[in-house]
Amino acid sequence: MRKLLVRTGNGSLPDFFWNLLSLGFLLLPIGVNISTPFFVASAFLGIVQIILKKNRLKKKDLVFLCLPLLFLLTGVSLVYTENLKTGSDLIVRMLPLIIFPIIFLFIEEEKGIVRRLFIMLLFGILISMAINLFYAFSNSLSIVDGSLVFDSSFEGGYSFYESFNHGGNHFFGTRFAKTIHPTYLSLYILTSLLYFSYSRISFFYVIMIFLLFSLFLLSSRAALMILAVYIFLYIIHSGNGRWKNTMTALIVFSGILMVLLNPRVKTFYERIVDFGKKENFNYTTSEQSRILIYKSCLELIKHSPLVGYGIGDANNELFEEYRKNSYLVLVKNKYNAHSQYFQTWLQAGILTFFILIFPLGYLLFKAVGEPFVLAMLLTFVIIMAFESLLVRYNGIMFYAILMPFILRRERHLFK
Repeated sequence: MRKLLVRTGNGSLPDFFWNLLSLGFLLLPIGVNISTPFFVASAFLGIVQIILKKNRLKKKDLVFLCLPLLFLLTGVSLVYTENLKTGSDLIVRMLPLIIFPIIFLFIEEEKGIVRRLFIMLLFGILISMAINLFYAFSNSLSIVDGSLVFDSSFEGGYSFYESFNHGGNHFFGTRFAKTIHPTYLSLYILTSLLYFSYSRISFFYVIMIFLLFSLFLLSSRAALMILAVYIFLYIIHSGNGRWKNTMTALIVFSGILMVLLNPRVKTFYERIVDFGKKENFNYTTSEQSRILIYKSCLELIKHSPLVGYGIGDANNELFEEYRKNSYLVLVKNKYNAHSQYFQTWLQAGILTFFILIFPLGYLLFKAVGEPFVLAMLLTFVIIMAFESLLVRYNGIMFYAILMPFILRRERHLFK
């Protein structure tokens, strides 16, 4: 653990800042409450460091200001929000979007720091998965008539395989993820898998197997889609050499195996195909629900494209649209837009939407010939298409810290 501590050689203040940030990354996959104090403390020290050291502004990194601008424009929507409590709570949660990008405008990460952050994140993923497995076994094992019985189906009575499609399984998907939402844990796993595949860390094969197995258990369709993108990009940019050929073959084989063995992929396809046959939307699967959610979002955007409905009222307007169309499952579960693009547009209008996508477009333009940056960019692009990433703390914090590193696109990220 001592080797993971950051020593910049620039004094104790920078060292404390980076070490607190590292501890935050370690605890991020485990839970909100235990990681928050470390991120708050690191933000405070970062601001103090800027004031005391009088660090110069990195003009080449001014694109970072898109994140604070996104925060400010979303905050302006409070002016025409009736539900101020909901809006204010979300604005407070979004504070990292203004704090960390400004800190990284003045404080540039040194060689090896990002590596340490990802190693700490990897340890956090390991702990998180261990906790999830513990609860999965605890919920699956019981003593009946003096005998130990294993039943992993959530509703009981289904075989291990059948419970994928009927009633849920304690070892897969949302039922399995007890620490944080599976989408965010999958995001941490995907970015770690990507980082270590390019940085050539020791024991990478073991790490890759663990991360792929974790993705399989979490069973996120968006994550599997991103994994397919990784495979495609890795094939294109693999080049020659024994290491590259071995890595390419291993990643392609593992990725295809994950997709073929995961029954939720087949279920996803069948449910999407069956959607067109539906006449009654009182019952919908998660895949079909998203289609109805996006349809509702588009309808609302048509009526208020310029300024949206306000950060506090956007979800309420969406719920009302569900009620109007008798999407009872969506009303019952109070689903938000499940897409950051739709969520931002509904909250604060078209200008804020363009501010959201600007850094993504900037990276797409700059990432030509940089496979790591392109893959990391596509990770966020796809995740934000299927999840309101900047609504939950786990997504906001990760995006606010990692995006400036990606936008900077320094080669020492891999060293």
